[in-house]
Amino acid sequence: LEVHAPVRGGRPASVPMRGILILWLVLAWEHQPLQLKKLRDIITERLTPETAAILGITLDATVSPDGWYERARRSTNRIMSLIDYHPIFNRHRRLQKKEWDKVRADRKEIAEVLSVRAHRADELMNLLLHATYQWMPKRLRSDKVSVTIDATAVRVHARGVGVTRLSKLGAEETISIEPDAAFWARGTEDHSDDGKTSITKMKYAYELELGVLTSNDPTRPEDIPHIVVGIGHHAPAFGPGKAARAMFENILSRGLQLDHVIGDRAYLPGAKEADLQNYLRSTGAKLVMDYHKTFLGYQDSYAGAIMVDGNWYCASMPQKLIDASKRYREGEDADDKNRSLTKSQRAARAQSRLEQWQSDVEARAPYLFSRKELPDAKGRTPWMCPAAGNSPTASCPRKPTNLASGKVPLTIISRPVEGPAKVCDNKTSTTFPAEAGGKFAQEYQYGSKEWREMYSHGRNSVESFNAYLKDGGTHALEDGSRRRLRGSVAQYFLATMTVVAANLDKIIDFAAQKTEDGNDYEAGIEAPRAKQRKPRR
Repeated sequence: LEVHAPVRGGRPASVPMRGILILWLVLAWEHQPLQLKKLRDIITERLTPETAAILGITLDATVSPDGWYERARRSTNRIMSLIDYHPIFNRHRRLQKKEWDKVRADRKEIAEVLSVRAHRADELMNLLLHATYQWMPKRLRSDKVSVTIDATAVRVHARGVGVTRLSKLGAEETISIEPDAAFWARGTEDHSDDGKTSITKMKYAYELELGVLTSNDPTRPEDIPHIVVGIGHHAPAFGPGKAARAMFENILSRGLQLDHVIGDRAYLPGAKEADLQNYLRSTGAKLVMDYHKTFLGYQDSYAGAIMVDGNWYCASMPQKLIDASKRYREGEDADDKNRSLTKSQRAARAQSRLEQWQSDVEARAPYLFSRKELPDAKGRTPWMCPAAGNSPTASCPRKPTNLASGKVPLTIISRPVEGPAKVCDNKTSTTFPAEAGGKFAQEYQYGSKEWREMYSHGRNSVESFNAYLKDGGTHALEDGSRRRLRGSVAQYFLATMTVVAANLDKIIDFAAQKTEDGNDYEAGIEAPRAKQRKPRR
C-alpha cells in the first residue's frame, strides 16, 4: 500500500533520519528530557564538525538556534509521517468535539493504510530494541529466550477527558490535546483479588507493553541482563491478548524462539485463549501463570480428565485436594479482614497456610497426567493418565496392566471414574485438542517448587525493570512533562527510546558486575572503568 507521496525532488535533508534517531537516543541515554529544544542544544552547542559528519549533518554557522530547532522538528516529523497510525490534522491546539468526530470518521475511511502504519511502527520500535539485544555478547544470546510480559501505564503531559464527559460535550466544546490517551486506574499495587477496593490511583496515560528477558533457569537469575526484547503501545483497557500476541509475533519474526512465557493475570489467563494462549503453545512456549481466586480449583474437563489449577488430573482426585488453592486464598482474605491479629500472628498464620498448601500440592502429584509427546502443529497433545505408561504414579482397576508391573504405586485409586472415559479406556494415551483447557493450562504444577521459582523470578524481573524506568533518578518515564511531542505514535517513539537507553544501561551494569565479581566477560562490551578518587581539598 502507498502510505505517503512519491519521492519528490529537492535538496537532501539537513538532519537525516539516522542522525535524528541517534540524537534522540543520546538524550534518552543521558537521562535528559526528550524535547526538541534539547536536540537543538546538542546540535548548536556540542557537535563538532567531525561528530556532525558522522551523523550526516553539515554544520552551518549562519543558521540560528531556532533554525536548527525547526530542522530537527522536520526530521522527526518525517519519521512520524511514516508510522502515524492515529493522524490528526492539527496538534497545536485542543480540537473541538465536532473536529474530533471528523478525525475519527476520516480514520475509518483509511483504516487499511493506518493498519500498515501501525505495523510499521511496531517493526521500528522492536528493531530498535533488537539492536540492543544484538549488542550483548554472543554467549548471552541463547537459541531460546524466556520472556515475562507486563503493561505499565505511562503518564502523558495533558489534561484528560473521560468517556462519559466526552459523550456529553457540545460540538463547540474542546477535548483533550491527547485525545487517543485514556484514564488508567488501579485500586492496589499488588494485583489483589478484591475487586471492591476503592480507586486510589488514576492518571491520563498510554499503556506500554513490555516483554522482559528472563533467565531460562530461575535458579541462575543473574546469568543474563534483564532487558526488554519486545514492546507495544496502546490506550489503557485495550485488549491485552491481541496486543501481547502482536508483540510475541514480532519477537519470533526476528529469529528468536520462546522458551518460557510468564504473565500476570491480565494476560495469562485473562486473555482469550484464541488470541494468546493457544498461539503461544503452538510456538512451543511453556506458559507460567497465576489465577484470580474465582478461577482456582476445577477449571475444565475433557475425555474423563479434569483440569485443576491449570493441570490435568485424574477425576478421582479427592475434593480436598481439588479445593486446596481455594482454601489457601480464602485464608489470606480472611486474615486481611481480621484487624485484631498482630503482625507476628499474621506471619505465623501465613506460614502455616503456605506449608499446608504446599503439602496439598505435593499430594496432588500422583493424580497428575503426564505429557507423552509435545503438541503438534495444531496444538493437539497426547496425555497419559497417572496409571498408564512405564512409570505410573497411581494404580487403578481400569488400568489392570499396571497392577502386576512389579512397581510400588504411590497412590491407589479405589474409586475410579464410572462410565465411559477415553483417558481410562485407552491403553496408552489420549489426544487433547488445543481448545481443551486452553485458557488455563500451564507448564508446571501450580504451587510446586518449579512453578514458584519460575513465576516469582519472571515477575521480579519485569517489576524491577518497570521501577527502573520510572525512577526519577534514572529515566523518569513516569514524568510526562519530559516528553512533549504530541500524539500516540510520538509518545510511543519517545517511550521506546527511553527503553532502549535503559537496555543499554542494564547491559553495561551487567558487564560491570561481572567484572567486579572477577568473571571473564567476553569482548564486545567494556565495563565502566573505575575513576581514581581525588581528595576534596
